[in-house]
This record gives sequence, structure tokens and C-alpha cells, in this order.
Amino acid sequence: MKLTPLFVVIALLMPVVAAAEPLVLHPEDTLIVASREGGYSLFVRAVPGRGSILITESTRDPERREANYALRNPDWHPVNGDEPRKLNGEFLNAQEQGRYFLISSTVRNVPGLGAAFEIFIPYVVEYGYPWTRSGEFFIGDDSWINIRTFELPFADYEGGFADNPFVIRMIQPTPAEPTPIPTPPPAVEPPTEAVSEPSPDQATDDPEEETGHLEQAVEAFAAIADTTDGIATRIDDGEDLIGTVRTLLEETPEGGLDLVFVIDTTASMVGSIAHVQNELVPMLLEDAARNKPLRVGVVLFRDYFDEYLTRSLQLQDDLAVVQRYVNAARAIGGGDIPEAVYEGLYMAITRTNWSQDERLVILVGDAPPHPRPRGTITRERVVEEAANRGVRIHAILLPHP
Repeated sequence: MKLTPLFVVIALLMPVVAAAEPLVLHPEDTLIVASREGGYSLFVRAVPGRGSILITESTRDPERREANYALRNPDWHPVNGDEPRKLNGEFLNAQEQGRYFLISSTVRNVPGLGAAFEIFIPYVVEYGYPWTRSGEFFIGDDSWINIRTFELPFADYEGGFADNPFVIRMIQPTPAEPTPIPTPPPAVEPPTEAVSEPSPDQATDDPEEETGHLEQAVEAFAAIADTTDGIATRIDDGEDLIGTVRTLLEETPEGGLDLVFVIDTTASMVGSIAHVQNELVPMLLEDAARNKPLRVGVVLFRDYFDEYLTRSLQLQDDLAVVQRYVNAARAIGGGDIPEAVYEGLYMAITRTNWSQDERLVILVGDAPPHPRPRGTITRERVVEEAANRGVRIHAILLPHP
């Protein structure tokens, strides 16, 4: 298995208990990478005296009178779904009860670590039981997890064990940005030539590099479009982006149009942002006769704790202003794979000075929204506000590098 991280994920060790050396984890004992399945693949080095690992809550009652619960996957997963767990000398019938603990007693060879345990950690995990304390939470950037190491297999407490709490830090690598394109003069006619930079998304000599459309993003983009009378489409690379926008606009009735682009500006989008900067406004100018009046706005979005969550340009009939705005966009940041998609759409729908009868949002991105937003903006709120204002949403999904 080739371990090509989508993101660099750094786990910082903060030990809180004394333990036998095999049960103490150091950063070099772990490898964690973002998974295209919607979560993380965690690998922990297996050494003599370290027989299994279990992921638990990172917090604990200081007086140890309250349970510190193991985390679970809400759904069966092939990596850990059938891993047995032992408690009080007996194996649990956890799988029969639909409780899939994040546990591993299985050792496999992992490049860079050697013999190691593997656990798949989904974005959303469960803990506890209905008759005590229970719930779920999202694991992302700045989340804490505790890797509990056991002397015996099956997370058996009859041997020694130790807690190793880590905080997850995520860094999304930023490809080299293309050379910025100078702002064209205010145009009454389309420029005679549009400059196009090659997309870094296509610059790879590695035939094994895993790229493609993330399944969670496919489902989310389709749901957004379907529930707002829009169209969801997938494209293979940024070179198809502007042609796809043109095709979508040809589906709109002729006449006045208010159009807002909602664009992901995290690091993985750098190549696609270049196509927006180089080709979007020239294309709109070429086709301007079809929609008069045409007003265009832009919402840029990233993710929680980035430089910004959303930024917006109100509807403009002067496309030179739009060109200057997108020229200033930079694709950086992003943290974990999910981005602030719903927040970007909500900003576009609720903060736009709509006036034309035909109102359209075009979403451009390569990543899904967060399965559990940190605020109050959900897909349901986006759809409700779009219906209230008569806004349709088309969604263009790019492959994630």
C-alpha cells in the first residue's frame, strides 16, 4: 500500500501518565494520514510488549470516578469492523450490537514504520452508552485523541496499559502558485487573447498517485443541486472549468441574470483558481449579449480557523471589478479535507443584493462540506434560504489531488 498523504498530519505527544516503555508512544511511533474515505488512517508501531491499541476520549475525570469511553465508528469499516475486544476477561459481542470500537490487535507491515497497528478513524465518532453518558463529535484540526496502548491483545485490561493523548495538527501542502495575471483594462469588448497557465493539478509523473472525486463531495454537491433545482456536474480537471460554466449558463433563460460564484480557495484549488483568474471574465464578456443585464458577484471560502471563512464581492455590472477581485484570490490553507462549503453558499444566498428574476449560484470546489458544522449553518438552512429567495445552485466538482 502506498502511503501518499493528502495532507501532512502532525500528532504532538503530551504524555500524562508514567508507564512501561513499550506502552509510551513518541511521535516517531505514529503515522496518520487523511483518507479519501472521509477520516484518517492511523498507524502505530508495534513493538514487543505493545499488544494492542484503542482510541478513547482524551479527557478524564481527575478523580477517576467517571468512565473514560472508547471511541467507535458509527458504521462497520473493513479495517477495524471485525476487531475483537476483551473486557473483564470476556470477549464483547460488540459487532452484534453494532458497536465498532476503534481498536487494533492486528499487526501489518507499513512503509516507514515496519510492523504496525492500523485504525481507521472516521470524521464523526461515537462514545458512551444511552444509559450513561453518550454522544458523538467531529474529529478535525486541533482535535484531541487518546491512543491507549495495552500490553495484551484485544485491549485487555488484565495486563498493563497507558494513555497517550495527542492533538491533531493538519497542514495542507500548498503547491507553487501560478504567475499572477495582470488585471485587464475595463472592457467593453472581450480581450483578444486569454493567458492560460498549466494546472499544477495535472503536473504529475507518478501513475500511482491517487486522485479523483471524493465520494462525500459527490454526494453533497449532488444533494445541494438537486434540492435547489440546480445541476451537479463533475469535471476531470481545471481546464474544463470555464467551459462547464459556459454550458451551465446556456441552460438559463435569456434576459437579466444575477450570478454569484462560490469558490473554494483552499490550497488544493490552486490550479483551478488560475483558470478562474485567466478565463472566467473573458468568457462572460464573450457571452454577455445573452444575459442583459448581467450582474456578477463572488464569494470565496476556506475553512474554520483559516485566514477567513468567507469573503464576498457584491453583484457588479462592471466585470473589470470582478476580474480584479478574483485576481487577488490566493489558494492556501484548508486544514482537513472538508471545507466551509455550506457557509460559503449561505453567505452568497443571504448577503447578496438580488434584484433580477433569474438568480443563480455556481459552486466550484473539490471537497465536501463538514459532516458536523461547527456553527449553525447546515445544508437544510442553505436549501431553505435558497427557496425563500428563488435562488438555484449549480455545483461543479473537481477531483481532489
